[in-house]
Amino acid sequence: MKPLTGYPASPGLARGTVRLYQPWIITVDERAITPACVDGEEARLHDAVTASIAELERTKERVLDELKSSEAEIIDAHLTLLQDRGFLARIRDRMVTDLVNVEKALATEVQHFEDLLAKVENERLAESRRDVRDIGRRVMRQLAGNSDDHPLAHLPPGTVVVAPELLPTDTLAMDRQHVAALITEQGGATSHTAILARALGIPLVTGVEQITELVADGDAILVDGASGQITLAPSDGQSARFRSRRRRYERRRQRAIESSQRDCQTTDGRTIRLLANINALDEAESVSTYGMDGVGLFRTEFLYLQSDQSPSLATHARHYSRLAAAMGERSCTIRTFDLGADKISASQHRAQSLTGPVGNRGLRFAMENRALFRTQLRGLARAAARQPNLRVLFPMVVGGAMLRDVMALFREQCAREGLAKPPPVGAMIETPAAVFDLAAIIAEVDFLSVGTNDLTQYMMAISRDQADTYSVQAMRHPSMLRVLKLVRQVAADHDCPISICGESAGEPELARLFVGLGYTALSMSPIRAPEVHAAIAATSVAECEAAVTAIIGD
Repeated sequence: MKPLTGYPASPGLARGTVRLYQPWIITVDERAITPACVDGEEARLHDAVTASIAELERTKERVLDELKSSEAEIIDAHLTLLQDRGFLARIRDRMVTDLVNVEKALATEVQHFEDLLAKVENERLAESRRDVRDIGRRVMRQLAGNSDDHPLAHLPPGTVVVAPELLPTDTLAMDRQHVAALITEQGGATSHTAILARALGIPLVTGVEQITELVADGDAILVDGASGQITLAPSDGQSARFRSRRRRYERRRQRAIESSQRDCQTTDGRTIRLLANINALDEAESVSTYGMDGVGLFRTEFLYLQSDQSPSLATHARHYSRLAAAMGERSCTIRTFDLGADKISASQHRAQSLTGPVGNRGLRFAMENRALFRTQLRGLARAAARQPNLRVLFPMVVGGAMLRDVMALFREQCAREGLAKPPPVGAMIETPAAVFDLAAIIAEVDFLSVGTNDLTQYMMAISRDQADTYSVQAMRHPSMLRVLKLVRQVAADHDCPISICGESAGEPELARLFVGLGYTALSMSPIRAPEVHAAIAATSVAECEAAVTAIIGD
């Protein structure tokens, strides 16, 4: 059969047999109730939520034994919502107002949150919708009295799980020792499932349309998580070629990991810095493991989303200081929070304490919520006073005027910590507005970082639901490469250092194109670094430039 192609979200090659997984479908027992029944229904909700929390706590304990705490924080987001009184109060209000049972009230509230998140222009919120759906499904299962093991908890060796989508609950509950690979119709490189798959070393291919209609339990299947290719019912010849390819892949990856300890240089001697995109302190070791040059992007959102309390000044300073110290002399770039009222309210329901339109993100949201922002900026200043390798990066910059206000605020916080001037600061170029106000932006900062995920979405009119899957492919479009060429040229004209940041930086072929465009720093998920290092080390700048010319012309 002709191979299928999806998006390679976690590398690796695997052969196995299909386990077709259709997520538990629980029919909502919708029925009317009388006012006298509300207390009884609320008691059922309390019992179901309590059981769900206990189940999650047990899962978290197991996960912490197997994974880094940053992956276990996925569970914390679920626990936060389940323990939020506002969430439970709204379900009760629906029972009182609509006089419906708890199952119907829960289903309505979950759908309400999903609909709110769907309206926000933020690709990462697609994952938040899945989290809310996952939580609702977990509680509904308890209400139905179904506390049996998850259908994926016990699997035979060599299982390839094929599903429409995999929610965090599915990935955490599955018998991962016997899972050879994962294939989904939905999801992308930044989904929680992809994060977990990469952490566990399980190949994952997403965005494979109608795969659940083409396979059945027990079918033989080949999965290439490096290229995204899927082969159903492979012939003897296809199986033999796949075995050879897997042996070559494993040898190549081992060599790449070993060679990544050396400087990344093209064959004609240009040095390319490979930087890490990480989410938590315990991922710092991966920078050394893969021989990377430092941290190009430390995402700080988890500090806000893992608790129902805003992080304190001490918490900010402690996290940033520890990470920068772990880098030694290597650079450590901390991005200020890229949040919106919608995102915080979805996990913590504290929107009433925040200001600004729901769709605001990045600096616009930060400046409208200055109490939160001042605390983070002061924490960064305090850490920078101790760690000279610390740099600060501002997300979703749209122009120089806003940056001037931000820098005035940052200088004020630095002065409070006894710093004569701020540490090096940078701007993320993620919007068309930033591209067209680049000179004004450069006047306010020390470096630039091109956020390819969001910039591609906005430039190429990619649906936020599909941005995870298609933004990397869209990066090859001539218009996108011309934009990147323009941005790099303006930065060079102003002698401003610039890097590429995003999932596309971790794609070897795209990395070559970026080198051909003149970029000398790429920031990516650490697990992608060995293949990128090997690809760059095997080519020359001239070859990279020729690849760009073939797409966009002279």
